Amino acid sequence: MAKLENDIALNGNHNEVNDVTGSFELLMESIEAYQDYIGKKVSKHASKRDWQSSTELLNQGKKIDLFIEKVQALKKEWLNLIFGDGEYADNTDNDGVDREEISATARTSWSITEGKIRIETDRIEGKPYSNVVPLALFKQIIFCALNYIGKQKYVKTTNVLNDMGNEIRSKSDYKRAQRIPIYATFKVLVKENHFKNDEGNSHKYLLASSKEQLINWVDSLK
Repeated sequence: MAKLENDIALNGNHNEVNDVTGSFELLMESIEAYQDYIGKKVSKHASKRDWQSSTELLNQGKKIDLFIEKVQALKKEWLNLIFGDGEYADNTDNDGVDREEISATARTSWSITEGKIRIETDRIEGKPYSNVVPLALFKQIIFCALNYIGKQKYVKTTNVLNDMGNEIRSKSDYKRAQRIPIYATFKVLVKENHFKNDEGNSHKYLLASSKEQLINWVDSLK
C-alpha cells in the first residue's frame, strides 16, 4: 500500500484515481436529479389529492435516500483504499454538511506559473496532491459556471462537464477525468469566498460574492 500511495503522490494528476472518484460524484448527482424528479411528481399528485400515488412515491424516495447512503459509503471506502484507512472517514454531520469537503478546502492552496494554475491540497498524512490546469481553461470553466448560476441560481460540476467535457479533454491532460479540473476550479472559488455549497445539497454551488467581484478577480489572474 505504501508503494501505491507514493506512486499516486508522485503523479500529481493521478487521473485513474480521479476518474473513479469522479464517477462516484457523477452517480451521486444523477441520483439526486432523480430525487428532484420524484419530489416534483409527489407535489403534482398531492395537488390532485392522489394520496396513494404520493405515498408510493414517498416510499420510493426513502429507499433512494438509503441507496445514496450506500453510494457515499462506497466512495469513502474507495478513498480509504487508495489513500489509507481513516483519512476519509465519514465526516458528514446531521445537517448534511460534508466536513471533509470543508477540511479539504481549508487545506487547499493555489499558484500561477507560466500560464497554468496549480491547485494543491495537503493531505492529513503524507504528501499533498495537486492538479494543474491551463489558466485560460480555468477561466473558461468559471465563466461557464457563472452562466448557469445566472440561469438557475446554482451550478453543479455536471452542468459544466456537459458543456465543456470535450474542450477540457482537448486542452488539458485530463483525457478521461474531465470533471476533475472543474471540481478543482470550484474548490479554489470556495477557498476565495466566491462560491459556497448549498446547505441542502453539497453538489450545488452558489455565488458567495457578487458576479462583478468574481469577474474582476478572474480578470486579475495573470
